[in-house]
Amino acid sequence: MGVQNLDFGSLGQAGCEAIDFGTASEIDERFCYWKGASGTGYIHTAYSLIDVPELPKVNYVLVYRDEQGRRHPLRIGRTQDKASSLNLADIRQRAARLGANEVHVHMISETSRDRALVECDLRAGQFHSLSSERQFNGSASSLN
Repeated sequence: MGVQNLDFGSLGQAGCEAIDFGTASEIDERFCYWKGASGTGYIHTAYSLIDVPELPKVNYVLVYRDEQGRRHPLRIGRTQDKASSLNLADIRQRAARLGANEVHVHMISETSRDRALVECDLRAGQFHSLSSERQFNGSASSLN
């Protein structure tokens, strides 16, 4: 498989594990690992919903970041279109419907097959915490 990922047995059971670059800056918050059912940690770049750029075919996690800074996955998916502007429109529409305020993007998977495997692994690994199956109203209380 051509997916480049890292195996981190120390990652938490759920959620996004921040990467500590040893700085107290936005860089520490910009990158994180989401853990799949296989135990593999997939590096993602975190964007605010407004700042997410047009995207090629990638994996993504739509996230609600609460007032305490905790990140809650709402949907795990992958972009499908050849046109990066259409992928961006689709992500923003889905995010708005779910109440997401961040988009975490995994750009390392090279092939459609690799992206499908990453999506499946992440969905299985985060299944217990995914909120997209519930009607999410954007409040932290709906995540409990």
